[in-house]
Amino acid sequence: MKNLLLPRSLLKAVALLIASLFSVYGFAAESAPNATAVFERYAGAAVKVRIVDRASDAKSVIGTGFFVDDKGYLVTNFHVISAWVHDPEKYRVEYLDDDKNSHLLQVLNIDVVNDLAVARVVEPAVIDEYLAFATDEAAQGARIFSFGYPHDYGITIVEGTYNGLLEHAFYKKIHFTGSLNSGMSGGPAVNAAGEVVGINVATSGNQVSFLVPVEYAHRLYDATVAEGYQPPVPFVTLVEQQLKDHQQVYVADKLFKAGDTVEMGGYQVPTTPAHFFNCWGGSSDSDNGPSMRTDHQCSTEDYLYISNQHVSGSAYIHHIFLESLDLNDYQFSHLYSNSFGHHPSRLWADAEEVTQFRCQSDGLAHNGLEFKTAFCVRRYRKMDGLYDVVFKLAMLGDAQSGLTSELVLSGVTFETAVETSKRYLELFAWNQ
Repeated sequence: MKNLLLPRSLLKAVALLIASLFSVYGFAAESAPNATAVFERYAGAAVKVRIVDRASDAKSVIGTGFFVDDKGYLVTNFHVISAWVHDPEKYRVEYLDDDKNSHLLQVLNIDVVNDLAVARVVEPAVIDEYLAFATDEAAQGARIFSFGYPHDYGITIVEGTYNGLLEHAFYKKIHFTGSLNSGMSGGPAVNAAGEVVGINVATSGNQVSFLVPVEYAHRLYDATVAEGYQPPVPFVTLVEQQLKDHQQVYVADKLFKAGDTVEMGGYQVPTTPAHFFNCWGGSSDSDNGPSMRTDHQCSTEDYLYISNQHVSGSAYIHHIFLESLDLNDYQFSHLYSNSFGHHPSRLWADAEEVTQFRCQSDGLAHNGLEFKTAFCVRRYRKMDGLYDVVFKLAMLGDAQSGLTSELVLSGVTFETAVETSKRYLELFAWNQ
């Protein structure tokens, strides 16, 4: 076999051609973002944020924040500083510099819906390292880098990819394929140029994590530094107002307007209350028991973090159709009553945050159907005029089959709950 040797000039020409092709198609070595380079250039703008218990002088919560200008303005998550918002006399907010020195922060503004906060260094300070907000949305699959302090282990960089916005979400959330962990909340996710594209907010594990789009942080920062802005006193009044504003667009003006329905056991029932709901279904096998059960449920994937004892701002519906296969009337009635009487499990708040549920039961007739109903509410103790609501229905008139349904709304006014429940009821009908 001959040894084929190309002329040196030809080899050089081929090398130049390959290099130019790699450059054109984005494969040039110098264009590939490098985690080491990104860390060295931009990690200094991300700092550890601590909520310190004044009585014990020990940290109660840790998270991450990042500076966005040379005047000491810092962005983090609302949930990182929420303990201070609810009890400012008990806690203080601070950050640690590279030398582990603590510096007091003043919280200036919050966005509960998008889980953001803006604070500023209290003492006069010149901040040398800070990050710019990205003005262009990242491309699907773009490599981005998240900074934070996972489990208080020290500053960490996590490399992942931008995978667009969540499909079933009312407010935008970025799907980040990277491993966020507790303590990284509020940290920046940057592109190769060091521009912030998102803010760390949550994770589902297995490299499924979520970022708040940078546009919301940019908007909150602009509002905070605007001439004439004054922080509210107390801050919890702003939480209350933002929840009320949220439910006006999230619930009152959106749910059940389209009138989408599905059929279950001859009944027409509402489904997909709005585009940001995700719906699931299931049914039991008729060979495995004396009754058949079919479930249809739709829920939001949004929720609002109020405190570590309270989550709000979610909604869901759940229909259950039951049919007797080998039960007498008494047995089926007992099964059906249990289906109607179970308590919703997605409402998370302890007794310091909400009252006990109070319910009013009634009988209604609508669209040729007779219902047993229960309208249950519990009041928010710290925010006036807001409630969690459960509206339940049970169809009457058949001893061997029946449909129960429930609508659950959290963080709404009483008027919104009543109006939404009426729209919900109007979508039920009998198709046979």
